[in-house]
Amino acid sequence: MHILTVLFWVLVFLILYPYIIYPGMLYLLGRICNKKTVTGKRRPAVSILIPAFNEQAVIGKKLQNTLMLDYPRELLQIIVISDASTDATDEIVRSLAEAGILLLRNSTQKGKTYGLNRACSMATGEILVFTDADSMFEIDILDRLVRNFADNEVALVTGTTRYLSKAGDGSMVATMGRYTLFEKWIKEQESRIGSCVGADGAVFAMKREYYLPLDEKDINDFVIPLNVVRQGKRVVLDRNVYCLEEHADDENMEFSRQIRITNRTIRALIGNRDLLNPFRHGLFAWMLWSHKMLRFLLPWFAIVLYGVIVSLALAGSLFHQLLFFVTAALVVFFLVIKPGGNAVFALVKSFVQMNEACFLAWLKVFRKETIVVWEKPNNS
Repeated sequence: MHILTVLFWVLVFLILYPYIIYPGMLYLLGRICNKKTVTGKRRPAVSILIPAFNEQAVIGKKLQNTLMLDYPRELLQIIVISDASTDATDEIVRSLAEAGILLLRNSTQKGKTYGLNRACSMATGEILVFTDADSMFEIDILDRLVRNFADNEVALVTGTTRYLSKAGDGSMVATMGRYTLFEKWIKEQESRIGSCVGADGAVFAMKREYYLPLDEKDINDFVIPLNVVRQGKRVVLDRNVYCLEEHADDENMEFSRQIRITNRTIRALIGNRDLLNPFRHGLFAWMLWSHKMLRFLLPWFAIVLYGVIVSLALAGSLFHQLLFFVTAALVVFFLVIKPGGNAVFALVKSFVQMNEACFLAWLKVFRKETIVVWEKPNNS
């Protein structure tokens, strides 16, 4: 009984830690140690890399958006990597060849990471900018990105994605907006004391000299920052760097996307487990454990915790009997009934679904499944 009680509180601590305790510790550390990034006004040559698979609905808009960026054209290289697109994506890109847009096509579908390896090997810019076909930039974003590289310790700068509704009113999607703001705040605090964990795949830039070829199964916006840290350089978030992206209305597609991304990130953590060693990587190892690994382990903590609650309830603890019924009711409410509308319910529902996706991602890891290529229908 005593051991179960101790285990109960340990599991409660581990579940609360990534979302409440860790942010508090980051905030306190940031007040003690604040590594401000040195900025400058130099304009180095930039290569913008845009992976695409069947993006005919948005690729034209993306390229026009890119061509309108306020940056010297002679310093700008734009490469679209088509992963064997089967729609009109390639034709749209070729139609802008006279504007200097380069098309790099994979003969067969091999995934985003394979294409990025190819593109980085032919890129000429001192700075590589990674973005997505449906992510739109503001006109001065390149200056906001490259100014951070005046700091010799910084080799990678990430921004964030602001999700917009498809209603056309420019409003940010509420639930995704809150989670994005939370992630942004966490990465800002991590940047203040060292390097933030991961980058936003829709908008990040790095010094080309620190790009290391990736395994085709690697998730680029997580492994690239890890490689930068391993080389002794910093990864920072600039709060003034962001892109705009319409949020998908299809919940099932978004859920599948969460499973795919989490599956690949877990595999990346396992493949780069040397960075989890605090004796070798100190502060960053602690942040990697806190920001990623413990979050991904949360579904397992919750399952074990529920088993402990059931055991304590059967042993006659009134508190745990009550907790058992409350927990069971919440599980049914959010996993079966799936409430919506209310902002608080929507946020909790999103949290529950995120951990459900994480659990399913772990099952794929155990089955040695990794989704490398895009899984989407042709855009029409």
